[in-house]
Amino acid sequence: GVTSTKRWTSFETKFNELAAGDLEAAKLSAALDKLLSETKPNPEKAQELIFKVSSGIFQKGNKPVAKVMLMAAQKLAPESSTGKRIPQILTQFFKE
Repeated sequence: GVTSTKRWTSFETKFNELAAGDLEAAKLSAALDKLLSETKPNPEKAQELIFKVSSGIFQKGNKPVAKVMLMAAQKLAPESSTGKRIPQILTQFFKE
């Protein structure tokens, strides 16, 4: 409905602003949690967007931020196909 569309637009706009900003992993985690609780977007749609953006950030070499995004995305919809792939990606690409 209209409400979910407005929530999605609000989430998408604010998330894109956050992702375009000067990202620091520690601050991003809290900012993402706050954004998700305020906007309450569709979990699977939000997960796909965050996943896609984290992939781009990973490719630019900012692994700490990409990891924070992946972990946030995974929490949104752990049972989705993407949600089930994220732990594997974390293990494969983010060995500490």
